[in-house]
Amino acid sequence: TFLASKYGWPSNKMIFRHLNATSLMQYSVTSQELGGSRWAAFRDQASAEAFLNFYRWYLGDVALDKTGRDDVKRKEAEKEVVEFAMQVYQLDKASMKEFLKRVIQIQRNFRRKLAMIKLAKSTRRETQRLGAERRYSQKVDKVGKASRRTRTPDEIRAWMITELELKPKLVDAMLALVPASQEDETQV
Repeated sequence: TFLASKYGWPSNKMIFRHLNATSLMQYSVTSQELGGSRWAAFRDQASAEAFLNFYRWYLGDVALDKTGRDDVKRKEAEKEVVEFAMQVYQLDKASMKEFLKRVIQIQRNFRRKLAMIKLAKSTRRETQRLGAERRYSQKVDKVGKASRRTRTPDEIRAWMITELELKPKLVDAMLALVPASQEDETQV
């Protein structure tokens, strides 16, 4: 009861009522949940966190599920990093909070810039792909429209040299293979 009055913890009866009311939920009890509970009237979230820390200290890590243990490990790792950075940069806690805020802001801006570069590259690649498809489609349409009408052998020769980029000697050899009677009906 001394700790409860010092830290603003509710009675055991109120905690029990909260745990019964939320017993169907499949997640572990957090300080945010306890701090916002209407059955367990904690002063604030800090007092709820102090309550959970006390029971973790008293009972050990067996009081936590896997998620809770992972959360505790993450918080301890963060605390070690902050303490190390405070020693390296010789900052007090207030300055360290501001420093961390700036570091996070720089990291966020850097990640945003990387994402923008990646998006620009993928957009450029997609534009190039669509441009190539469009050029190919236009070439096919041009060939299709041109092939709907009957062409003279000279037109066919010119088309094969310019559009298909074949050598003139090869075109002449190919056209020499076509019998004279079929030349009038040739369509490309």
